[in-house]
Amino acid sequence: MLKTSTSTNPFFYFAYGPNMLSRRLREPNRAPSAVAVDIGFVQGRRFSFGKVSRDGSGKCDLEATGNLKDRAYGVLFQVNIGERPRLEEAEGLGIG
Repeated sequence: MLKTSTSTNPFFYFAYGPNMLSRRLREPNRAPSAVAVDIGFVQGRRFSFGKVSRDGSGKCDLEATGNLKDRAYGVLFQVNIGERPRLEEAEGLGIG
């Protein structure tokens, strides 16, 4: 059976910065099905505010450092796959 974008199959989303706030991530234009399942970190990265938004404000990013002692912590969420396009659009995937 072919799965469509309206499927409720989950994917995992690693949230950092403001998206660690469940209420923000579950907004209707993002991922209303999001459920926090664990906390975690990525090695070799650090938080950076070097990205500039369309409104001129700084945006959080995980900058690669190459140093495995650097860690950036976040929250792992489970999200219905049908919400992925909205979440990617809200997060500006492919823009910067």
